[in-house]
Amino acid sequence: PSGSLAAALLHAMATVEPAPEFILLGGDDLGHVPPAKEGAAAARSSQRAVAHALRAAFPQALVLPALGNHDTWPYFEAGDAAAGARNELAALYGRGMGRTQASRLARRGYYRRRLSRWLWLVVLETNALALPQHAAIGREQLDWLESTLVAAREACASVIVLGHIAPGASHIDWDSMAAAGWSGGGWTAQAQARLYQILRGEASRRRRARSQRHDEASAKEAATGGGGQAGWRAERRTSSNASSTFTGSGGGSGMCESGGGGVAAMLFGHLHTGSVRLLRLDVEGEEA
Repeated sequence: PSGSLAAALLHAMATVEPAPEFILLGGDDLGHVPPAKEGAAAARSSQRAVAHALRAAFPQALVLPALGNHDTWPYFEAGDAAAGARNELAALYGRGMGRTQASRLARRGYYRRRLSRWLWLVVLETNALALPQHAAIGREQLDWLESTLVAAREACASVIVLGHIAPGASHIDWDSMAAAGWSGGGWTAQAQARLYQILRGEASRRRRARSQRHDEASAKEAATGGGGQAGWRAERRTSSNASSTFTGSGGGSGMCESGGGGVAAMLFGHLHTGSVRLLRLDVEGEEA
């Protein structure tokens, strides 16, 4: 859209939520334009224009960006060929993100940000997950995703996953996730299979943790003759997006009642449902 239209849209958003805790930017600042208007200068100019418009509409909001396929020049690249686009995003939004997050965005394009004690954001660089020639970078990124989800589960935190290109046919719907058959339209088959493996593993671990919690509670009740939960305590912290319950013994390390918050949401800007999304937190965020 034109700058004036973008400003009008952001103004309308601000009337609904004038002070969001953070804004998730789903990529493709340049979008679809005639070939004559494409190029590195156009991509950088669009990124700067979007950043300026966001600052004008939401001067206090933390903006957390993901890289889109239209943000790079040459078009739709990853790795070294996308370094310029990553550096631009880090320069525009890095001050609010934190030094570690900005550095990871510039170097790799993917990063995590702890929004609160109970909610983490994981941002993926999905160009590398969609392009077969960057399969090695994609594998490294998904290994990092798995380890990050493990760390979040151990911290009893829920996770929002943000990216641009969805794992499947991202112009259609989520149910077609495994049906993508064209190169670049969705993640590669190998990346999709790895994501399935990670998500299934997380679900299995959570089920085992719930079963363990049930067994421990039953054993505790039997040991106390059914007379209560002496020495046990529960504590709840809730945001608008996630909640976790801790239960632990007096000197124990504690365990999430649900086995960890898990993946609470997955958002992809390439779905053409709007790349700028607003969320509110009831607790103050902090850096990872």
